[in-house]
Amino acid sequence: MVRSGPGERVLGHADVFDFEVLRDEDVVDPAEGQEGKESLHRLAMLNEKLRIVDTLLTSTPRLIANHNSWKDAWKRKKIETLALLLRGALEAEAKVGLKMNIEQSRLADLLKKLPALRNPTISQLSLPGWVAVETIIDEHVVRELIPQLKAAGAEGIIEYPLNKVVY
Repeated sequence: MVRSGPGERVLGHADVFDFEVLRDEDVVDPAEGQEGKESLHRLAMLNEKLRIVDTLLTSTPRLIANHNSWKDAWKRKKIETLALLLRGALEAEAKVGLKMNIEQSRLADLLKKLPALRNPTISQLSLPGWVAVETIIDEHVVRELIPQLKAAGAEGIIEYPLNKVVY
């Protein structure tokens, strides 16, 4: 249940509340420790004069298959594909992509500082002596990493969200 404030309306059912007020990136599980996003969530709630009254239920996502469906090869393949895509979406929540350009001569120093899932992707630019570097990293380290990359000579650093990360 969500209360607007003293003497104001009570929204007793989730589908009555206008969820457009809180964007997806604002609503975060506080247990994840993502302080910035949690703060945005709290600010949005304050802006709408909302407060958390109580937690009724905490849940985790589960994919459940019927035993007969699991025995059917075609249905099993579909379920496994769905599970793969769901896992990819869940993995992507905690990761971001980074792109940047750097002089070839400074690349080795940059790569020492740059974490990656495996190895960063390195592409030649049309400007001789320059390369583009792309990597996927944990979101919680990007704030400290970008200034280090800039100091190592990276330019045009772009951070972008991910939809899926499939291993």
